[in-house]
Amino acid sequence: MRNHIRTILSLLVFFLGASGLVLLYIYGPQLDTKDVIVAATTIEEHQTIEAHHLKIERKPSSAIPKHAILNPEEVIGKVATGVLPEGAYIYPEWIDENGFYPKKGEILLPINSSSIFAVNLSLRARDSVYIAFFRPEQQQVTVQPPVANMIDLDQTDIPIEAADDPTVMRDVRVAAVRSTAGNMVVDTDTGKSNGRLTATETIGSIELIVSEQDAHLLKKKLEEGFTLWISRMK
Repeated sequence: MRNHIRTILSLLVFFLGASGLVLLYIYGPQLDTKDVIVAATTIEEHQTIEAHHLKIERKPSSAIPKHAILNPEEVIGKVATGVLPEGAYIYPEWIDENGFYPKKGEILLPINSSSIFAVNLSLRARDSVYIAFFRPEQQQVTVQPPVANMIDLDQTDIPIEAADDPTVMRDVRVAAVRSTAGNMVVDTDTGKSNGRLTATETIGSIELIVSEQDAHLLKKKLEEGFTLWISRMK
């Protein structure tokens, strides 16, 4: 009798254990889950991401990509650097953290060195600048270096009041500063900041982020023979 009871108990323990393993196999992944944000609708390139563009889904941790952003507060207010399709996970490289990327109604406007009268040669991407307008043929009377050898505002203090036009643009964002070879100019050969005391390459062009209206103004001034005085805002 006792052996019979032991056998029944052993079978019960076996079946319970086996059932537990089956349930763990089927439902175990669902127990280890996390909330993750995905695009609730298609987010267009250059669009500022708002709360209604996102939704939170609960997914098994193993199914969530390693670098997918989990917290919506890390995304809201940022700008999409490309089209984010509905349902897509959002990664840090798909959003612009600091607003130095064209938003809706803005464009990326390259300015060649031949159009620049004066600039901080230590200017770098993510700086904000003033822009004033000079006519080089008038300025060469008092300032010797021609436009081809742009004046370094890190070494020369030219007051903004000396501009040939009263128009001054402020808080213009710099997206990139490129060398004559087209490469991004950095502070050192390793790309690390050294207090902006040196530049490793000569500036060949500067890419500005401007509104369509400001882009029209800049192009008009250049067509009228003005060159640009681009000074980093302090």
